[in-house]
Amino acid sequence: MSELVILGELYDTPMHGYLLQQILTQVLGPMRTVSWGMLYPVLQRLHPEGVTALSKANRKATGRPKKVYAITEQGRIQFRRLMARPLDHNAESEDIFRIKLAKFHLVDPPSCGDFVTV
Repeated sequence: MSELVILGELYDTPMHGYLLQQILTQVLGPMRTVSWGMLYPVLQRLHPEGVTALSKANRKATGRPKKVYAITEQGRIQFRRLMARPLDHNAESEDIFRIKLAKFHLVDPPSCGDFVTV
């Protein structure tokens, strides 16, 4: 689930980890907290796989670099794969359904040839 929601948010706009953590907490609701221990390992795994890109911008106040994550074309393909995957019925099913519903606008509609007429 975490990969789907992270890629879905990055699909909309590049962002740094702190903002991403705040948005994910809002998306998943008060009963599901998004910890740094969940978020950063997923981001670190996605980057070498070519799913996310990383840039560094200096913060105005401190001058320290801020890591900004963005989705790549490979990440968009992975996101669409995750969106097309059928739901498993388990404890996360409701959360995954809500995430898929919220990000449904990012999925291309099927062509007319994909439908079977009876």
